[in-house]
Amino acid sequence: MSQMYAPGWHGLRTSKRSMNIITQKCRATFEALTDEKADQRCEFPWGEELSFAELQLYRMRHVQEHASQLSLPLWHQGVAAPDWVARAKHKTT
Repeated sequence: MSQMYAPGWHGLRTSKRSMNIITQKCRATFEALTDEKADQRCEFPWGEELSFAELQLYRMRHVQEHASQLSLPLWHQGVAAPDWVARAKHKTT
């Protein structure tokens, strides 16, 4: 079973702490977001330019990927999925 965990897996307590930190940072960014900040242009060394709002969409997707990676080992330890995780409903035909 240890092969399912990502390299550097440090256990249940560390993963729960990481998930809480990620959630707090994301929430703080969006709570502080103004129209001016959302429209601010972000330039990158490789020549790409995005609005701050668009950058946040990419970041959310990236964070969600890591959250799901942390959720799997937590689920195997009996920790319930976060509230934002959609749950499929079993349909009977």
